[in-house]
Amino acid sequence: MFKTSFRMHAGMAVVMAVAICLFSTQAVGQVAEEPVEVPAAPGFIAELIEQTELTPEQVEQMRSDGTGWGNIMLATRLAEQIAADSPDDAKLTFDEALEIVLQARAEGKDFGQIAQEHDLKVGEILQGQDSPNGSTSPRYIAGLIEKTELTQEQVDQMRSDGIGWGNIMLATRLAERVAADSPEDEKLTFDEALEMVLDARAENKGFGEIANDNDLKLGRLVGNGNKLIAGPEARKTVQAGAGPNGNIERVRIRD
Repeated sequence: MFKTSFRMHAGMAVVMAVAICLFSTQAVGQVAEEPVEVPAAPGFIAELIEQTELTPEQVEQMRSDGTGWGNIMLATRLAEQIAADSPDDAKLTFDEALEIVLQARAEGKDFGQIAQEHDLKVGEILQGQDSPNGSTSPRYIAGLIEKTELTQEQVDQMRSDGIGWGNIMLATRLAERVAADSPEDEKLTFDEALEMVLDARAENKGFGEIANDNDLKLGRLVGNGNKLIAGPEARKTVQAGAGPNGNIERVRIRD
C-alpha cells in the first residue's frame, strides 16, 4: 500500500512538473511578444520619433551610451538642421548629421559650440517646434509659467524684446538653476537670476557659454523640463522595424 501511494504521488509530481514547464514556456513566449520599452521616456521623445527621422533604435543606443533625454532632443534638433542646411553637392542625411553631432559631443563640445560651428543658435532651433508660425505661444511656455516663477509679464516683455520661444525656455531654465545654486549668503531670486541671464545674452553670450560660466550643462537643464517641452502626453507606442537581432518589433515610449 505504501508503494502504491508513493507511485501515485510520484506520478502526480511528474504531471505537475510538466504543467509548470508548459506554462513557463507559454509565459516566455508571451513576454517575448510584448513591446520593448524605453524606460521613463518623456513625451517629447515620442514626438521626435514621429516628427523627425530619429528612430527608436537611435534613442536606445544614445540612452545606452548615457545620453540624457534633454541631450537627445538637442542632438536631434541640431542634426535635423545641419542636414537641412548642408549644400546640395554634399547633402547630409539625418543619420550622418546626428553622427557628426554625437562625435562632437564625445570630443567634449557643448551644444552651443556645435551650433555655432554650423552657424546655428540652439534657441532658434528649439523655438517654434510647437508653433510653426512662431506667433502662438507653444505649450511649454504655459507649462513654464505654471511650474516655475516665470510670469506672463516677463514672457510678454521678452517677446517684445524680440526673444524667441526657445530662448525664453532656455533663459528660464538657466535662471531657475542659477538661483537655486546661488550661495545662501548671497541668495538670488529667480527674477535676479533671469535678469543676469538676459544681460549675458545682450552681451552676445550663447546659452552654452552662460551655462558653462555657472558650472551647468545645457542638455541637463532642458531635460529637467522635459514634461513641459511637449506638454501632457499619453503613452504612445511607436511602430519600428526589427532591430539587428530581429526581435524588436515595437518600442513603447512612456512619459
